[in-house]
Amino acid sequence: MRTSLFTSFYFILALTILISCSSNNNSTDNSRIKVEFKNSIDTFTNLIESVEYVALETDSINVVGYNPLLYVGDDSYYIVDNVMARNIFRYDLDGKFLNRIGNRGRGPGEYLGITGFQLLKDTVIVFSWDDDKVIKYTPSGEFIEERLLPRIGENSYYLSDGYLTYFGFGWASPDGRLLYIGKDTTISREYLVEEKNMKRLPGTYPDVFSSYQNTVFITDTEEPHLLKYENGELGVQYLFDFGKYSLPKDFYNYDNPIEAFEYSQQYDHANIFKFLKTSKCEMIGLFIHRKGKLSTCVYGLNYNNIWHWSDVGDFTAAPLAGGLKDAKEESLYFLVFPHLVEKLKEQLNRYAVNPDVLEGVTDESNYVIVKINLKRELFTN
Repeated sequence: MRTSLFTSFYFILALTILISCSSNNNSTDNSRIKVEFKNSIDTFTNLIESVEYVALETDSINVVGYNPLLYVGDDSYYIVDNVMARNIFRYDLDGKFLNRIGNRGRGPGEYLGITGFQLLKDTVIVFSWDDDKVIKYTPSGEFIEERLLPRIGENSYYLSDGYLTYFGFGWASPDGRLLYIGKDTTISREYLVEEKNMKRLPGTYPDVFSSYQNTVFITDTEEPHLLKYENGELGVQYLFDFGKYSLPKDFYNYDNPIEAFEYSQQYDHANIFKFLKTSKCEMIGLFIHRKGKLSTCVYGLNYNNIWHWSDVGDFTAAPLAGGLKDAKEESLYFLVFPHLVEKLKEQLNRYAVNPDVLEGVTDESNYVIVKINLKRELFTN
């Protein structure tokens, strides 16, 4: 896996992460939260208790493509690559390759592309676009069953009583941009029916949904809000003020997604792309396009109802920029490009409990998982 593979898509994605962690797990304050972008990386690193590295096994067969997703299970890591391999790779907690989940294809238990992935105890859920399927596997990759759905959008989510599927920027839906599909596979509820035309560039932000307990969160990217779905109702969880990085209103009047995207590139603008919640923390992801400049990555921490912000550097050069993938309790999980490992050492080795893991990593290696454990005293109030 060569460095050119990682750099070839930089013009498409310039990701910025914005994190908030709050001791108030039931917060639903919809007042605008002002985002700031100018503090140094020290604001974030000062919150770190320890760091653990996991170097994923490298081989010539199981090659992971650009900017994959990471999901943390109880006893293994799942890497979802929907760019190059279009496959799902499973590794143990030490980074040793275990197995793939399913394969590409149109047959039973196969998928054409991955537009949703979930871990439910001993079951893996995969949504396949184009053929509109939801498929169940065991963690070791055995096919259990599949079901056809009437439509699958950019991203989908499995519920105990049905499914949610989201149609974003350029994904035409005759009903609404967010659909609820019952277990009988009929569309029974439509949401965001009269919303603006343009929302997301297809394939750019593959992780729309997340959940905590019985609430599902949806990142409706070109809007400055985070949505929540609970008991059949859709509402706003948080509303952000991006200030000078707000998109002009004319952007939403375009019917052609390519024209809308080209228009947006004329302006500095921020977009929400990810949200994660645990019993300890809430994390929201934001990327910022700056015309004529490299995008930068900002982290924020919200505790005691005060937001703290930190700029950690450029996406193309900073190890943690754009790399936040999952969270468990007070731990954050990042995927880091192998060609950024030397800079990773400079920034985080002083917190690392196993720095020797990085010694064998080269530019040709697989990704490195970085588990950042935040200071527990942040969540004691």
